[in-house]
This record gives sequence, C-alpha cells and structure tokens, in this order.
Amino acid sequence: MDHYSIGFRERMVERLAGPDAVSASALSREVGVPQATLSRCLLAAPTLLVMHPNTPRRQEAQSPRQWSGVEKLQIVLESAGIAEAELGEFLRRKGIHAADLKAWRDAASEALDGSHKAAKASAAAACRIKELERELAKKEKRLRAVNALLELQKKSARSGGTRTSPHRRGARHDSADAGGSAGEWRHAE
Repeated sequence: MDHYSIGFRERMVERLAGPDAVSASALSREVGVPQATLSRCLLAAPTLLVMHPNTPRRQEAQSPRQWSGVEKLQIVLESAGIAEAELGEFLRRKGIHAADLKAWRDAASEALDGSHKAAKASAAAACRIKELERELAKKEKRLRAVNALLELQKKSARSGGTRTSPHRRGARHDSADAGGSAGEWRHAE
C-alpha cells in the first residue's frame, strides 16, 4: 500500500467510508487494487489523515472528544430538538457516542448551575466579610479604650497622683485566712 499516493488512498477511503460507500470487493474490481489492500487502507485511515496534514477533511477526522466547547454545545443544542427515536441516527451521522452526548449535556447543565452556585458563594462570602469587619471595628474600639486607660495611668504616675499602696492607705487582701473575706480592703496598721 506504500507505493500508492496519499491522495489515491484518501480517495479510496472516501469511496469505502463516504456517504455513497461501496464494498471493498466491488471497489477492488473497479480500480484493480486487491481487496485486502483496500481494507488495510480503510483501517489505516485515521493514520492517513495524520500523515497528510493539508487535507481539507482533517477537521472532520478530529475525535468528538477533541472538539471545542462551542462545538460540543452546538451538538447538545441540536440534539435537544431531535426526537428520541431519531437521536441514534443523528449520533451516528455526527460520529458521537450517546455517553459523550450525555457527558456534554451534564457539563453544560453543571456550568449553567455553577454560575448560580458561584453567585450564592460570593454572596455568602460578602456577608461573612461584613460580619468580620464589624467584629474588627468593635475590637479596635475596645483596644483604643484600653490604650486610653493605660495612657491615663502613665500620666497619673508621672504627675505624682494618688497611689494606693499597702503602706499608705490600705492593701487588698486576697486570702480568706487573714480574717476577712477574699478581695476585701484592709487598713494598714
């Protein structure tokens, strides 16, 4: 088969597998090429198209699994308008398996539903962000109040303000053993 040109082999494959296909034995009688040679040519047809990249039918030989998303969606939309009884013929004509069509339908449906889910997820994230911002604002406000109190204590200590110490006014006593209840103030003696 190697001594036949690529163009001749393509024409033979077209005659064997095209819309007006003839049997390999009938074509063999017509063109004078052995039937086994024509059958091998037909089996090697996908390889033949890869070997000869300039063929205009290269696009048709592409596997449906390698189609773009737009092409797959177009098939899904076309098949939606076809009755179940005629769907098998449509799939054969396009060279598609029913499982591929189902997978493409599921993917299209999921993609359409996914945008709704993504919107819900972003709305939930936005609510969570607002909640965290409110919580952060409250904590910042508390921190400012604590810092203000610490600053007042420092100023008071520097200015010689009144301080309570165990030697001057009284001492806080935390032990219940010392005669009072825990946390009471006692005067120094």
